[in-house]
Amino acid sequence: GTGLYGSGACLFLITIAIIFDFEGLDENYGNIFILFVYFLFGFLQATGGPVGTAVMGNWFSDAESIKKRGLIFGLWTCHQYLGDIAAAFCTAFVLKVQLPYWWALVFPAIANILWGFITIRLVADPADMGIITEEVRIRRAKQEEKRAALADGETLEDNGPKPISFIGALQIPMVAQYAVAFGFFKLTNYVLFFWLPYFLEKNFEPIQANLIASLYSFGMMPGGIIVGSVSDIFGGRRAVVIGTFMGCLIIFLAIFAECSEDLSAMLLLPMLAIMGLLVGG
Repeated sequence: GTGLYGSGACLFLITIAIIFDFEGLDENYGNIFILFVYFLFGFLQATGGPVGTAVMGNWFSDAESIKKRGLIFGLWTCHQYLGDIAAAFCTAFVLKVQLPYWWALVFPAIANILWGFITIRLVADPADMGIITEEVRIRRAKQEEKRAALADGETLEDNGPKPISFIGALQIPMVAQYAVAFGFFKLTNYVLFFWLPYFLEKNFEPIQANLIASLYSFGMMPGGIIVGSVSDIFGGRRAVVIGTFMGCLIIFLAIFAECSEDLSAMLLLPMLAIMGLLVGG
């Protein structure tokens, strides 16, 4: 909830900087202000992934869910691609009705804040609803052992799973390697995401360019589901499946880098969808 409220506030601050022309008043001040707010915006956005993953792990911790974890998380990750698609359609709408372009920031800001009111009411721990999952059962068993060792008059509260520190997380095998690989993957993803509308405007109207660029995000949704399902079939060996998808993506990126200027719309559109599928996976 806090991340969504903060993200909405940052978008409003950027909008204010645009409306009152902070850069025109003082170029250095305007650039520093927008860069700082944009950094803060990214920081607040980054709170959603880890927290959401932890909550999903709390609710889907039984043996059957663990076997289908790839599919479950593949379906869950569709929410971020839906957000990308909604943003593209929002921008296309603003351009279509000829509103000032900063309305393309105002609408997502309002959506962030409204969605924050919903998410802050969600239950993070099944135990709070009286639902005893295997993880909750194990945690309560450990709590009982600790309570049995307490002296008279001492109490011990169940405050949920103990959060892990950054150092502790990096000490888990392969976490650091996956973090670096994920960073390069995100770099590829956002380069394509932000660059596509600009590139497509060379051959299409701005409204059409935004809508066509959303095909990339549409492709990402089945990508996560497919990779998750296939990795479940392979017993959770997700690195093999992800590596295969990334290998295929390299081929498409090479083709796109060399031939994108000459590709017809009939070839470009399915290629964007396929690249989205591979990146989403």
